[in-house]
Amino acid sequence: MYLLFVNPQTEYLMWSRVIDKDISHEMFGAQFLNRDSQERIKMEKMESSQYEYLKVNKYFLCSIGQWPFQSPLEKFLIGIVFVPTIFTQTMFQVAGMITALNVDDIDAFTEGFAPAIISFMCLMKYINFFNRGAMKDLLCIMQDDWRIYMKTKEDCDILRRHYAQAKRVTFTYAASIYGSMVPFMILPTVLTALSKAHATNGTYERQLMFRIEYFLNTEKYYCPIVIHNYIGTLSFIGVVVACDSMVVQFIRHECGLCEILGRRLQHLVESNNLDIELYPTRQNDDAYKTLKTCAMLHKHIIQFAKTLETTSSMPYFFQLGFNMIGVSFTQFQAIVNLSTPSKSFRFVSFTVCLLNILLLMSLPGQHLTDYTGRIYDYIAASNWYQLSIDARKLLHIMLTKSIKPIQLTAGKIYTFNLMNFSAVLKTSFSYCMVLCSFS
Repeated sequence: MYLLFVNPQTEYLMWSRVIDKDISHEMFGAQFLNRDSQERIKMEKMESSQYEYLKVNKYFLCSIGQWPFQSPLEKFLIGIVFVPTIFTQTMFQVAGMITALNVDDIDAFTEGFAPAIISFMCLMKYINFFNRGAMKDLLCIMQDDWRIYMKTKEDCDILRRHYAQAKRVTFTYAASIYGSMVPFMILPTVLTALSKAHATNGTYERQLMFRIEYFLNTEKYYCPIVIHNYIGTLSFIGVVVACDSMVVQFIRHECGLCEILGRRLQHLVESNNLDIELYPTRQNDDAYKTLKTCAMLHKHIIQFAKTLETTSSMPYFFQLGFNMIGVSFTQFQAIVNLSTPSKSFRFVSFTVCLLNILLLMSLPGQHLTDYTGRIYDYIAASNWYQLSIDARKLLHIMLTKSIKPIQLTAGKIYTFNLMNFSAVLKTSFSYCMVLCSFS
């Protein structure tokens, strides 16, 4: 956990890592900020101003039982309903594909392949947040950072602006994902209702959302099967929206800290006095004191990013692979079913949904790279020549650590940014054309 040291003589704040997590706060005396241990694990103790920005993320994560501050009982009650729903949905989709292969129905297999792949992608997202202590640690760090930087108006405005942007992205993303999946979800039911309304001999074709094998009489149990389809699909969409939007909040918090650091580096030396004392005592060197807090903040930024990267890198690797395959196959289905506009339109909406997911994985990664890359520019543009020798040494250390911007990667292989997003689009289109050549 991270604890905040306050030195009343120099009036600066610095972060320190406490290795032994079992040591209680009281053992360190009054130099630490007093905080009840329960305050770090209960959402009710979060600052109300910060909670206003995070409550939407809380509701989304609570709905899937993945909010780190939920009680074990609440997680259990949600889990006994939610987990069987998404796992059975995936199992029945895979069973439908196997059944299609057994009867040599290649069209049914290819039609069900993309939804099954996307189900695996959503499961990967869900597992990534399941029992992840790192996610709780990141939220606790965000709470601590919020309390620290609310004390200065400029820092407060910076954090509020980034949190507000993340909140807008969450609303926009949720609307785009649910909106793009609506045609895919409702068209089979609408077409079934229309077929029933126009049936003259009492028979009509009942359509399902996916090619699924329930090992039941579909005609007899159509309504329960459709309800399970809808609940499972909405659950998967909820997983995508909840997990991805929370990662956006983490990255926006990181970007806010980078901007705060940049503002402090820009105002490191206010005067243009060239009468510089190169070897002052550290107690009298105000620039050194300020730069020391900047170095601590820079270290904190790097550590926060490493925690996020370590937690999400490998899951993102599999998610990216599933997403690329899903985009290629949904495009393929949209093209080969052009003679059936309703089916083609459904897969177009599915493709748009997947591209939105990929974009939200790439855009925050681009922001993270941009904001951390600016730290180098801030340092290089500072009036370093007006600093003491000790301050220049600290600045050199920060400069060395900021040469390479922090990046969000998938398995240390793929970097999430807009340039690679364009490359993935081109690659998925190429795969789609290859599939079309074999059809």
